[in-house]
Amino acid sequence: MYTKVVILILISFHSFASLDLSIGSALRTYPSLGAQFELESGYNMLLWGQGKKASPFYGLFRPNIKLATSAVVNQYDANLSFYPISFIGLEFGHRNIRSDFEDFPFYNCELVTCVGNIKSDYTGFKMALAYAGIIAMGKTRIYKSTYTQKDSKQFTEFRYGALANAPEDQNIHTNYFLGYKINNNTLGIMHDYTRFSQSKQKYEMNLAVIMMKNKSSSYTFGAGNFRSTHQKAGAIFVFRYQLEIWPSEKLF
Repeated sequence: MYTKVVILILISFHSFASLDLSIGSALRTYPSLGAQFELESGYNMLLWGQGKKASPFYGLFRPNIKLATSAVVNQYDANLSFYPISFIGLEFGHRNIRSDFEDFPFYNCELVTCVGNIKSDYTGFKMALAYAGIIAMGKTRIYKSTYTQKDSKQFTEFRYGALANAPEDQNIHTNYFLGYKINNNTLGIMHDYTRFSQSKQKYEMNLAVIMMKNKSSSYTFGAGNFRSTHQKAGAIFVFRYQLEIWPSEKLF
């Protein structure tokens, strides 16, 4: 009896499921010039409602994986996202970052560890709201990470221009966006922040952002300032491109 119920549920999910695929790239100019290429794929299972083309009122379960590379730094991120309603999401995931680069201009790699692995388990919450063209989005993730430990007790968290304590540290990462949508373009401001509980280091980035969407392609340009405990404040420019090959049912 229970087996039949499970089979019926799986068949029901499969009837309203679809595979998505996207590729993209990202670039930033500070604290040093860097770029990476990305590939993401997920499996969209509608829990209720008809999907984002019909209405924002639907539920979604989406297992997905993201791969990224800059040749000397490579990562994968396996994630389970649950949206009880499309604009509220819960996340559970595991991420592994491998660095084979030891020439970061903003670290002395003879004193801190630059080459090795960052293995992280995380949980997250995100929400998006929109009214009369105004868009507000927020995301929080809590990472519990283990780091390759060599002679140094600190490992480079190069994404944030900060240092984490090896072999273990924990950080809370938050991201907030407030913008106004005009046709297919969105103008806004973004705040990105991370604090490490063991090393006590933190990072902050504030940007003015323009997002442009053209059919299946989207472009994001941002300019502002970047600073961390380890790195002095400086001007930064960021760029992101994404191409949806097979569209996803997620709103954000």
